Amino acid sequence: MRGQRFGGRPRFTWTFFLELLALWLAVLAIAGPYLLKKGTPIAVVIDNSAAMQALTPPGKTRFENALAAASDALDRAGGSGQVTIYLTAPQPHQVSGALSASGEAHEVIAHAQVVDAPDDPAALATLLGQLAADGHLGRIILAGYRSIAPPVPARFVPIVAGQPIANY
Repeated sequence: MRGQRFGGRPRFTWTFFLELLALWLAVLAIAGPYLLKKGTPIAVVIDNSAAMQALTPPGKTRFENALAAASDALDRAGGSGQVTIYLTAPQPHQVSGALSASGEAHEVIAHAQVVDAPDDPAALATLLGQLAADGHLGRIILAGYRSIAPPVPARFVPIVAGQPIANY
């Protein structure tokens, strides 16, 4: 250091670059990097309980009407974000992970099957409450034979498949 003048060219050692790397990684961790995703995530909840096997006047089952209406609602919602599909019977469950393409979501919806188990209204209400509490979801599409009691949140798209059928 004695032979160098003040303000001369600095000479860096390998420890300086190691400290600089550690500092850069710390700043990057604090900044909280995130991935940019196009569109808003959508949740599609389809009722596949035994009550959906009832025929409607056009000759299709409630379930077929619900699948068609859910696919149409998915197309109207944009379909550019991630789509997660849930079925309600025998217990509400997620069918697939987050699907990035709308074509994949339509394929999963088309392969959904109705089951002979009744639906569990309390479990369905819990699932819908969890989905409503998730701030990342842009739309929640619910296709079933029951309507949602008002007030319906703005993010919900309720689809009632078929009319009530009288018990004979």
